Amino acid sequence: MARKPDMARREEITRAAFEVMIAQGVRGASMSDVARALGMKRPTLYWYFNDMQAIFEASLDLILGDQVAFIGQRLAAVAHPIDMLFAYAQAVDAFYAEREDVIVFLLQLWAASGDHSPDRVFDKTREFFEPRRRMAVEMLRAGIEDGSVAPCDPEVIVGAVGAFIDGLLIQRITRHTPIEPLHDLLWRSVLEPLRRDS
Repeated sequence: MARKPDMARREEITRAAFEVMIAQGVRGASMSDVARALGMKRPTLYWYFNDMQAIFEASLDLILGDQVAFIGQRLAAVAHPIDMLFAYAQAVDAFYAEREDVIVFLLQLWAASGDHSPDRVFDKTREFFEPRRRMAVEMLRAGIEDGSVAPCDPEVIVGAVGAFIDGLLIQRITRHTPIEPLHDLLWRSVLEPLRRDS
């Protein structure tokens, strides 16, 4: 029976490789660069990953998993559907607040898909966040039924909040836009008018 790689060690290598790719850029990092930076021989790195694409995908899994866990902690005590959407927007912003380099890495990763379609990266991202999007839509529907949310189109509201979050991430790195006033605008103009106390 073939020996399987140690998954805990694979995660350690992925996290370290991720930092190398952030420092050198997605296109600038090679298997040799990663192995050298990690102080290991290339055959050892190849034992864990077939190629740079495998490292990219493992890094994406880690980033998305870390983000989901971070957001989950922030939303654990939030019950009202409208408060949850606002807390979600704030949590995503907080996750990336000190890691703009991660946003740049993600953009590079999407752009550097090479022979692999960018859809593969987008599909992976949707795989992580689609269950949360559906849950938010269902929470809004339930809120409309119980009177805690004003009548609205839950799909449109959740889509608008998602677009707002995506736009903020880009604004953060391209324009260094102050984020707090934009969160305030989202709350006052979109979400607060939909909030009802049941």
